[in-house]
Amino acid sequence: MKHSISLTINGYQANVATLGHALYHLNRHVTDPGSLPRPEALSDIMLLRNGVPMTVVEQRRPSGRVFGIRTAGSENSFFLEMIDEIDREVMRVDGILRAPHEMTFFDWMAVTSVGSAAYNVYPCFPGDTDAEVDFMSLCQQEFHSRFGHGHNGPLYDVQQTNARHDVHVAYALMYGKPVPEDVVEWYREGPGLRKGRASDLGGFEIVLALPELRGALTPEQFRFLSNVVRAAEKKAAQGVTMTAEALSPYIAVLSKLGPNATFVDADNALTAAGLLQVEDLPESMKAAQPSDISGMSEAAQQLHRMLADATFASESTRLARDHQTGNLSDREYARQLNMARHTHATRPTSYAIAMTKAIETRDVDYLLRIVDQASGNETSKEFMFKRYDVKIKGLNREKRRAAIFSFCGFTAEQQALYEAKIAQAKNTRLQDLAAKDATEQAERVNVRAPDGIKTMRQFVDDAVSNGFSKLVKYRRGHFQWHLFNPDTTMALGLSVTHGGLAYARDALHLSVLSVA
Repeated sequence: MKHSISLTINGYQANVATLGHALYHLNRHVTDPGSLPRPEALSDIMLLRNGVPMTVVEQRRPSGRVFGIRTAGSENSFFLEMIDEIDREVMRVDGILRAPHEMTFFDWMAVTSVGSAAYNVYPCFPGDTDAEVDFMSLCQQEFHSRFGHGHNGPLYDVQQTNARHDVHVAYALMYGKPVPEDVVEWYREGPGLRKGRASDLGGFEIVLALPELRGALTPEQFRFLSNVVRAAEKKAAQGVTMTAEALSPYIAVLSKLGPNATFVDADNALTAAGLLQVEDLPESMKAAQPSDISGMSEAAQQLHRMLADATFASESTRLARDHQTGNLSDREYARQLNMARHTHATRPTSYAIAMTKAIETRDVDYLLRIVDQASGNETSKEFMFKRYDVKIKGLNREKRRAAIFSFCGFTAEQQALYEAKIAQAKNTRLQDLAAKDATEQAERVNVRAPDGIKTMRQFVDDAVSNGFSKLVKYRRGHFQWHLFNPDTTMALGLSVTHGGLAYARDALHLSVLSVA
């Protein structure tokens, strides 16, 4: 039985073919097309079937608000009515079953919306009248028996199904199946244009624009071709023209790839055919000049060469490994290797100069910062061993620091004094930082005091100036810490959460008074 269904949202009315269409418009994503505005509340919505108002419900979920359509009668019968509707109004034309790509975007969204209701994506079936009905199983059974697939559509490339209409249309065009021109036009020039250019559907834009290429490649091969086109479009001077003639050499190569070919395989095949070339170095790298080490000391030159060689060796080893394992294409391997060679030749000299100066002047602070670590700066450690016979690499912390201090002319006693000085300086820095943080926090928080609203910092400062010069810890009400006045034995509660304690302790350095 055909129903007349009217949906009004925010005063805008539209007649829809099925309740599935109504569900889509009620719940469509803000970026999805629609002929009606998105509702913000139940009061925005009026749904009539044959002139009779239907019940629309709203639920708030972590993902946002969702709307459902409910019935006072049997939920099982209501669900079957929904499927009957899409079967009659959407899935079949003159009794002939249609595939998702043979119908409009909105019709397919009506189909998937009914399935989503069965899976409680939309709150249509709370189980009040048919508590024992498994709507998900019923949905699978009805869809497969009627249409030959689930509510998300057919399976493609032995992958999971996908509810998106653009995915179904893209696969159909890539396989060379007939797709109604109005559907193609909707994605090529109409509201679906953004979806037609979706980055995760490589090749869709090609088969939309060039009908003669449909069916020329597999979907995976079309994705390879799309990568080439999109990369070339970023370089206007070398762009690949989107015509069948311009793309035919690429298609000839890609069509020969096996079913398990990867993007690397495709890139290698196109490179071998002369269709892709190794990219030039970035302009910023081209502008860099080789390092001039002629004015550096012999020691600095040696360290500079060791550092450049070590970095290049590490990078070239990584690149070779990635290339051999198929993670880098031939031309990407060549490009990155060229960059590594260029980096080797243009490595800055500043570190080598600073490091050798620190070694020659026995700058213990600099050397501790650079080589006093279990791992890292291995080339600098190796340099110190080769040139100065100072072994640091492989030592534990105690022996490593002893070697550095000894090299800088410290005795064991002098080292102990110096390290105590370092520890004291570090402790002072930490205290200063804690005081700064506590002060800033106390200035950001306002508190209500008997004499008005003031910052936490001002509250504590005023209390201290009035004789509350000590901290005491004991539980009273909401407060565990208090400002204490030794003269009057009065106490003021001090907030820990809002920074009062931290400011009094870390910034003002108030002492803690023990409580018997």
